[in-house]
Amino acid sequence: VRLGISSPIPPCKVMAPPAPPEELAQGWIAIVPGGDDQLRREYSVSAVGKLGVVLAEGRPPRLVVDSSVSGVTCHTALPNRSCNPTLTDVFSSMPLSDSLERLVALVLDVAKAHRRILIRKQDRGLLCFRHKNVLYQCTTLNFGARVSSFFWARAAGLLVTFRPSLAPLYSDQHAFLPTMTALDPQRWSDFRSKLSPDLRLLHHIGLAALPPGSRILRIGQTYVCSLDELPPLPVDSRRIWIQSAAPHTGICILSEESCLVLRLWLDLAASGTACRSLIRPPRIECEALQTPAPPRPLRDLGALFDCQMDANSFSGIRMFPWLPSQASVQSYISSWELLAQCALVHLLHLLLGPGHRPVHCIFRCDNAAAESSSWKGLSMASGLCSILRSFFLFQQRCRISVHIDHVPGIVNDVADALCRSTDPAHLGFKPQEEVHIDWLAFCDWPQLSLFPDPAHFEG
Repeated sequence: VRLGISSPIPPCKVMAPPAPPEELAQGWIAIVPGGDDQLRREYSVSAVGKLGVVLAEGRPPRLVVDSSVSGVTCHTALPNRSCNPTLTDVFSSMPLSDSLERLVALVLDVAKAHRRILIRKQDRGLLCFRHKNVLYQCTTLNFGARVSSFFWARAAGLLVTFRPSLAPLYSDQHAFLPTMTALDPQRWSDFRSKLSPDLRLLHHIGLAALPPGSRILRIGQTYVCSLDELPPLPVDSRRIWIQSAAPHTGICILSEESCLVLRLWLDLAASGTACRSLIRPPRIECEALQTPAPPRPLRDLGALFDCQMDANSFSGIRMFPWLPSQASVQSYISSWELLAQCALVHLLHLLLGPGHRPVHCIFRCDNAAAESSSWKGLSMASGLCSILRSFFLFQQRCRISVHIDHVPGIVNDVADALCRSTDPAHLGFKPQEEVHIDWLAFCDWPQLSLFPDPAHFEG
């Protein structure tokens, strides 16, 4: 049947894969010179499979002889990449009950793992394929072979099992661990003048990792034993790496700059909560949005709050000691967005009533910083870290678990109108739906209230 096409139809890449020059050059496959006759003479049992090719984004084409491998056809699409688990993934994988055991996950990624496993010669007759009337046999495992994962899993298990028996092979197993320190080349002369002939540091040079008494072991990639082996001029123009050991003490005296960095990390750790259950409570179908006032979906909660903020009114509140009196409130918009999420938790708590059971719900937010900090449970942004702790503590106090999802700002048209001082009556809200928020209620409490107040059950 003539289709009116002058040029021939190009062959399908899956049905006619490209020639395998790389596989031949790497030794992954080999040509069977005698063809089928030689294959029958050398092997009592042989198999010639159908050749396919896997085309993946960012990867070169890979030959396979298994049609169930991901990417061979449009019907076999399996995820080929993985990333670090998020806080939500950790919640989903936690056991249903509390466990006293530590949960550890280890992921090993071996480059070209399949091709690194050599097939026995007597088994190579079972992995053959034909390409352009030429018979090939695989000398290594092809992509998608299931035995590869079993082999590397057992290899990883052997590493864990035999690791303690390899301890005598390490000469410095029980020695003091050396320290690598970067030195400014401009300080090389001063550093060299404070060394003894046997390379002991006699005086402090301003680096906490090199206290007086340290023994210099290596300069750059060169091991040194005496002061004469040190060059008079710097060996590098950018930085000089020095390996040292201090066997007299295991205590490192920190400099003032190092103490400031530690305080920063302490603030980062304090942005979370001291205790938090990883077991997620039952979910309640309730979606709430804010920017930083809630739009129409929150009308189901029967409440409305207006968040009018300025630096002069908040600088005196003990919840915001980090806010300068003359600062622009817009510069801390992520903090106000997360503070509005605290107000949403408060509204839902009022709707459910005192003594309600623990629930889990989904809120919406169009601020990426507030959203990501709630996922990670940590933040290094000024102001956001303190409100983040209040956000988690308030969830525990109200027994409400919140997951903040992202929503584009264009969807929050009602919330944007409320933020611009639009009359709530023009947006369909009633005066009796308004709730005044006590912002001091979101400060830290000396003790967490994980159970309902007994006064709620009296009378």
